Amino acid sequence: PVCRVRTEPHCTLVALDHGSGWRNVHVPNTLHTLGVFSGSYLGVARCLWPCPGMRVRGQVFTVFLLAILAAVIGGLLLTGNGVSLPGHDRHRIRATNVLCVAQFGQSMVFVAIAAVISAFVVSATYAFGDITVWWHGVQDVLAHQEQGHAAYLLGQYSRTGWPYYFLVAFLIKTPVGSLVAIFASWLLFWKGSEWSGREALFLIVPVYLIFAATAEAQINIGLRHILQAYPLLFVAAGRITTFRTQRVWQVPVACVAVVVTTMASSLWAAPHYLAYFNESVGGSLNGQYYLSDSNIDWGQDLKALKKYMQREGVPMIYLSYFGDAPPERRGIHYQYLPAFGPRIPPPDDLVPADTDRQLLAISLFNLYGVAFDDKSIYRWLRQRHPIATIGYSIHVYDITNDATAHLQLADIYR
Repeated sequence: PVCRVRTEPHCTLVALDHGSGWRNVHVPNTLHTLGVFSGSYLGVARCLWPCPGMRVRGQVFTVFLLAILAAVIGGLLLTGNGVSLPGHDRHRIRATNVLCVAQFGQSMVFVAIAAVISAFVVSATYAFGDITVWWHGVQDVLAHQEQGHAAYLLGQYSRTGWPYYFLVAFLIKTPVGSLVAIFASWLLFWKGSEWSGREALFLIVPVYLIFAATAEAQINIGLRHILQAYPLLFVAAGRITTFRTQRVWQVPVACVAVVVTTMASSLWAAPHYLAYFNESVGGSLNGQYYLSDSNIDWGQDLKALKKYMQREGVPMIYLSYFGDAPPERRGIHYQYLPAFGPRIPPPDDLVPADTDRQLLAISLFNLYGVAFDDKSIYRWLRQRHPIATIGYSIHVYDITNDATAHLQLADIYR
């Protein structure tokens, strides 16, 4: 299978970094400090980690993670809070107007140690061989950023993206209950416990920088590119538990409501979490009208499509599939329709003219022509109602004895 740069692992490392940093502020020790720096370096390395011989799919804005992490760590030092270092006095001297030189020097030593450890881990991944593959991957990402990427948002198409793309994705792909908690903790700042300067540095500054960096990104293909903001937002959302009201029961009830609505919304979409959209846009079924690509369709429903064909007793279909996996590996017998993506030469098989049922399945990415020069190639299908939707990412249409549909297909094949 083609290797992709995955977002989830580096988000885990970012969460480790910020989680350790948060603990280090409140309960300083060497282990938490190691988590800060190791999470920082390994997170950045994983953001840009290419697989040997494979093309890296763009996540160039994650380079800005370096600036985010530097801002957090530097801010701690400049505010006199620093980080806990081996042999460092637990009752750290709080610098007021100037940076403590000794503390800064110790911190830089620890940064260097963490950098060496992280470099060793990355090198070991390549069996201590040609690590320049990693650098070539970084260059590929930067080149991809310069070229842009075909994207879809609110019925519009672009190769250079939109400044508000990730903000829109965040608002419609985050459960409403979670959004309420997040915005309440930010907007109702005068209620509950106040954020200290250190807490604001950890929870507000990185989120702002992530959204600011992605506003400049020309690769607008998925909410996964800002997943690293979620651990910080959820920690911040926890502040609502400290709110004080005239009736003591109101805050616990509100917190339970937030958790229950988030759980219910998530479970309702199960197991199709990739294609999740919240209730503000009508749920996952309406997500196709707002976003595309890895927000909803990453070729994940081939297996479900095969099960549908078996259940309906349909041995062969017309298929336009967006994804890297050859459909025939799932046992899908199909007649190829124009599709986007790397593909082994498609079969030359044709759906028999006398078959009892003629079904056409198409991935939403292709249905909306996101990567096609001719965006209207499947517009005629968008004007029809599918007889089934497979996992929210593949529409199925019945074109049996449908002369108009077959004329459209003939025009496509021409």
